[in-house]
Amino acid sequence: MNVSEAAATTLARKAFLVRALVAIVVHNFVTPGLFAPDEFTYDTGARHLAQFWRGESPVAPIFRGEGGGFYYIVAALYFPFGPIPLLPKLLNAWIGSLAVLELFRLTRLIGGSDTAALRAAKFMAYFPSMILWSSLLIRDVWVQWLLVRLAREMAELKGRMIPSRMLSAGLLIWALTQFRSYLLYAAVGPFVLSFVVGRSKDIVRNLVLGSFLALGLTYFGTQSAGVGGKIQNFDLVEVQRLRAWSSSTAVADSAFGSEADVSTVEGALSFLPIGLAYFFLAPFPWQIGSIRQSLAIPETLFFYTLVPGIVAGILFLFRKRLVDSLGVLLVTMTVTFGYAIGQGNVGTLYRHKAQVTGFYYAFAAIGMEQRRRRTAAQYPGHMIPPSRSLPPTPVEARAGRSALP
Repeated sequence: MNVSEAAATTLARKAFLVRALVAIVVHNFVTPGLFAPDEFTYDTGARHLAQFWRGESPVAPIFRGEGGGFYYIVAALYFPFGPIPLLPKLLNAWIGSLAVLELFRLTRLIGGSDTAALRAAKFMAYFPSMILWSSLLIRDVWVQWLLVRLAREMAELKGRMIPSRMLSAGLLIWALTQFRSYLLYAAVGPFVLSFVVGRSKDIVRNLVLGSFLALGLTYFGTQSAGVGGKIQNFDLVEVQRLRAWSSSTAVADSAFGSEADVSTVEGALSFLPIGLAYFFLAPFPWQIGSIRQSLAIPETLFFYTLVPGIVAGILFLFRKRLVDSLGVLLVTMTVTFGYAIGQGNVGTLYRHKAQVTGFYYAFAAIGMEQRRRRTAAQYPGHMIPPSRSLPPTPVEARAGRSALP
């Protein structure tokens, strides 16, 4: 284990301690359901499932909608220990710390810089929303971890036939559908496309071929698997129905775009800029209302400062490391566009954004590192500390020098 890997491991441990502490504090001193009302849903469903497993209930509960896999995880804890909601919250805290370590490895893999990778991991470890969603009885942190882990599998495969890694990627995609089944199309397409593009140097040809293959496999996969229903079969009418429901003021006070019609391709594309603005920038500074919105605004303002780095990082990856990063770029784009079009509630959108926010931290850290390197190249006389992208060679280690990128 090199120095950077050890630092990332230590950071992940600290991230777990912070999340565990927040979970304990929120569990004991905050009104239940204040930050995520669906905590009650998962707690109740898991209690009934654990009772069925113990023989205390003759009928197994039926879970409608998304997130069936999370009920089983919570029930697996309730079965031997009893209905103690703090236990799944602590488990989520641990999964959140694993996501921090996975983001470090992914960022280093696609960006080629240990410094950028550690910066991205620190963003994920200490951003308040990342801590909060990892400390509640909700499923989002599992989706976050699975997406980052899948993106790393894509980056490491790079078109190579490695059966163990392909099996691992398949299991990760299946696991994602157990938490949010509509993420099937956001996982299969990017995986196939990144694999095909990495098969040879003819990127343009492979990009076109992979696009058709990814769309075909995603469509037929949703037809045969039967998971997720219409929303995975690219049924924009169903997306419109869900969006109309989520943007209703009867559902939440933070609804937006209730008049939008995304039931057609033209309507979805015309609303996309507005949806993206809310995805990246909401809650806006002037939207001080509930305590949840007010607490989110300072972090949102800091996220604004990362936008130039995010843009610079994406451009660098697209120009210089496309084969390495295509999978994560496509996953991020697909999930972002899907939520921007289909979600009409600022609070829920802010929470769903956390599933791919780690990727944006990675892009920002890579862009910031590239800007630092350009500054160092333009002003060589300034004392700008170098970033070590690769471990030192034995000769350099004996001489006490670091390998420069």
